[in-house]
Amino acid sequence: MLGSALALIISAAPASAQDEPIDWTAAQALSALAADAIARVPGAPALVDEARVRPVLAAAGRKLLLLPHSGVDSRERHRDEIAKVLEEYPGDDDLLFTSGLKVNVGSNSQVIGPSDMAEVAATLGTADLTEFVLTALDADWNPPAAPVPATEAQVVEVGDALAERQLYDPDRPDRVRDDRWDKAGGLTVRIAVLPAGPATDLADRLAQRFPDDVVAVVRGLWVDLRGPDAGVARTASDAYYGQNFFRLAEWGPDPLQLATLLVGEYGETAAARAAALQRPDEADDPLEIAGIALPWVFAGAAVLLVAVPVAIRRRPSRLRALRTAAARLDRDRVAAEVSAVAARIAHLDAVSRGGRPGQLVTSATERYQVARDLVLSEGDLAVAREAAREAAAQLAEAAELLGVPA
Repeated sequence: MLGSALALIISAAPASAQDEPIDWTAAQALSALAADAIARVPGAPALVDEARVRPVLAAAGRKLLLLPHSGVDSRERHRDEIAKVLEEYPGDDDLLFTSGLKVNVGSNSQVIGPSDMAEVAATLGTADLTEFVLTALDADWNPPAAPVPATEAQVVEVGDALAERQLYDPDRPDRVRDDRWDKAGGLTVRIAVLPAGPATDLADRLAQRFPDDVVAVVRGLWVDLRGPDAGVARTASDAYYGQNFFRLAEWGPDPLQLATLLVGEYGETAAARAAALQRPDEADDPLEIAGIALPWVFAGAAVLLVAVPVAIRRRPSRLRALRTAAARLDRDRVAAEVSAVAARIAHLDAVSRGGRPGQLVTSATERYQVARDLVLSEGDLAVAREAAREAAAQLAEAAELLGVPA
């Protein structure tokens, strides 16, 4: 399910992506860089707090180039133009550049990304990359701001529009309900499309008005998803963004299409949860049920697979600035072990019901959580590695008892 979640966006791409034109050239970007340390090519969506960023760039002797989204159907030509720019800035960290909201460091292909879902929401919802840029420069950065209350006028305006026609999109009043909303499992769908901006509690307020419906509030490229089952909504959103953050940040899909995808994720995740709750002996193929249920049973694994390695590279805080490259690599290796354990838990949880196998999976889950928390908090690697390997051993035993692949 999740592996094909961008199909709606990708399907519109022509067979030869490199043939699609783009709205900027390397020569244009190089001219902008020659004129300013923060160079913006027209159409670039990223925002930065120049008062905070400029002094740090100057001290580091580096420059920042802000580029438009690459687009699914023009990414090859976009990357070709970036390569031409990097020929003039050949150092590994001479230049920071963005492709839409994706932050890259020089010619070494390092990508600066979020360490948790709060940062995913802040980045895609506000288009503000100040904290990522400062992180890349080893400077002080701030965590995402907490949501603020939506104005009563906005709650009423958006809510009334959703009650009348299910869709609020003031920039595109011609748009109407999409038949693909039927993928929400028979629930009524209501979508509000807003410009990028600070997080608010608008989705929660609208969910109170429409408690039996799926409600999606889009800010920029972040979809605040709500539904009758809060767990399903959270799982669908976390798993989708955990797997697709970098593609969304680079390609910049249409916000309404993006919300439509998340609506479908809600319906499919709800169905997956129902499948996971079936007894394996009631299904024709228990392993097939496990595959269907994986996003629900352990959606956190999807987030972890993206967030852990990136977070390690992207958070060189003041206390860790002198950590050696060898230590970084060691932590990445442990993170990979932890991610593998998460995937095994997802695989086995749906087919283990009670008895010794169920006890083993439960114990392995506890050991996984210990290992995961230690990795994410920069804790004791030796303890994290031991916990991950204990979990792996327990899962191997459970698989053997169940007679299924580990």
